[in-house]
Amino acid sequence: MRPVNRLFHYWATWATPGAGAQKFFSYLVLVLSLLATVLVALSASHPYVRHTNTIAALFWMALLLALRHGITISRVCHAGSVSALMQVFLTAWFSGGVYASALVWMPVLVIATYFLLGRNVALIWVLINLLAYTILAFAPPWPGAAPPVSGVSSVQGFIALVDQSLVFISITLVMLFYYQFDKKAFKDLSKRRTQLHAKSDALKRKEAAHAQLLDYAQKELPSAIESIAVLNDIMATGLQGKPGALLVLEHTQRATQAMLQALHSLHKQPTNWERPPG
Repeated sequence: MRPVNRLFHYWATWATPGAGAQKFFSYLVLVLSLLATVLVALSASHPYVRHTNTIAALFWMALLLALRHGITISRVCHAGSVSALMQVFLTAWFSGGVYASALVWMPVLVIATYFLLGRNVALIWVLINLLAYTILAFAPPWPGAAPPVSGVSSVQGFIALVDQSLVFISITLVMLFYYQFDKKAFKDLSKRRTQLHAKSDALKRKEAAHAQLLDYAQKELPSAIESIAVLNDIMATGLQGKPGALLVLEHTQRATQAMLQALHSLHKQPTNWERPPG
């Protein structure tokens, strides 16, 4: 088994016993957030950034334990979204504002809420994140709270805000486009599945009627044809000396024997045909 498959099997059997893909994805997001936070806390040079990410790492660990002990995915995701927004916002505030590399995590926040909480919640977080971008770009920094960004002007800050916002909105629009595409594909597949079920039911009804007719032919027709053969023999004994009538009876007897042979071969054929998948 490959390492990735072993990891998936481990989380599916131990960390998420009896859970579906949504809970597994929740664990995956929390673990990745915890690892990224620990790396930032260990590598950051600004003390406020280290403190912010250290507190955030403890909070991510608490959310992992909460999810493991039965707290609902919705509550954990809402708490994690608030924590992630505060963590990214404060990290960006103390490391360059709207120019900070920490802002690349904003789209990840929206994508995670989109898959875990739904489209409407993700759209709300899009607006909240755009508001955070605006605050970082235009709010005057607190005295001594954030290191100044040298060599840039307010115009460049506005351009950075526009760039960050456009990238963020583009990612969101792509997600919504694929949401509509997947929704339409799901409807088409459901409609096709319904049509196939209807065709399968029709084939089953035809097969049942065919089997019923075949069963009737196998049980009832041989007796009737044998009776006709016996009647032909009786009529043949009374029509001696009449060649024309005997010739007609001879043709009748041949047809009767052919029908009996056909029914006999029909007895040997299987009556169960392979059914289309339902």
